Amino acid sequence: MPKMIFSHFSPHLRLQALTRLTFIVVIAFGIPLSGCRFANSSASKSPTEPPHTSPPRDEIESFEARVLEDEAMLKGSQAIIGGVVQNTSARKLEALKVELELKRRRDDSSETRVVELRPQNLAPGEQGRYAITLASREWVAARVARLLDANNAAISFKSSPGAKRPLERIGDGKIVVEPVPRSKTTRGAEEFINTPDNPSKIP
Repeated sequence: MPKMIFSHFSPHLRLQALTRLTFIVVIAFGIPLSGCRFANSSASKSPTEPPHTSPPRDEIESFEARVLEDEAMLKGSQAIIGGVVQNTSARKLEALKVELELKRRRDDSSETRVVELRPQNLAPGEQGRYAITLASREWVAARVARLLDANNAAISFKSSPGAKRPLERIGDGKIVVEPVPRSKTTRGAEEFINTPDNPSKIP
């Protein structure tokens, strides 16, 4: 009959050896099992989060002013470019100026002009006007490029169409309204057409 492995040891030594062997077995198998339980627990407590989606640009973008760009007003051989600026922010805007981008009729080149607002200082909710007179034969389009403060720092704004051109009377007393097409190369620009020197006629 085969002998037991620990038969030649005293009972006390055999007990110590068995205790150590049991401890080693528990350590060897217990750590991986506890790791699996922890991983499963973490997975159950951390559900898959939905992908983050950014809000639309219009919802996060804020404007400090609103600019209403009027259609060009024709007066003889002159065109009056103007509009309204409204302070939509919660602070006072001071020494405001409008920078206009103008397009030449002959070669479509650009030039900028700075026009002061009247009044220049706007409290929240208040409005001011800007206006400049140009030769309609020289310039073909204009738009508001920037809104500037006292330090010539740009103020964020949103541009919208303003007042329409008034009705124009032709020689026989009939009234005609000519639409003002937008420039294809300049957003928000207006073309000066239907001047008194070259009026549109109604058949």
